Amino acid sequence: MVIVDNPPPGDPSHDWYVWRTADDETVCPVCSPLDDTLINGADGPFPPLHSNCRCWLEYSHSDVPVTPPGVDEPLIPPEIPGTPGPF
Repeated sequence: MVIVDNPPPGDPSHDWYVWRTADDETVCPVCSPLDDTLINGADGPFPPLHSNCRCWLEYSHSDVPVTPPGVDEPLIPPEIPGTPGPF
């Protein structure tokens, strides 16, 4: 299980997800600390972690560069001031 707060730079291409809980008084002590945690889609963990688990993963972003047909280099999103930069 790999849980990170921010995707490491230069990490191999993966999809990233945010762990979501029902965010109420019945969320268990196993899932509660995972709420809003960035999860590497290649490694997990993946809900449900237990019976009656109401958690889900929300897609965040991908590290996969986009290369349109006929283009030799992948298109890297430009850095936008005030953002963490390209994924």
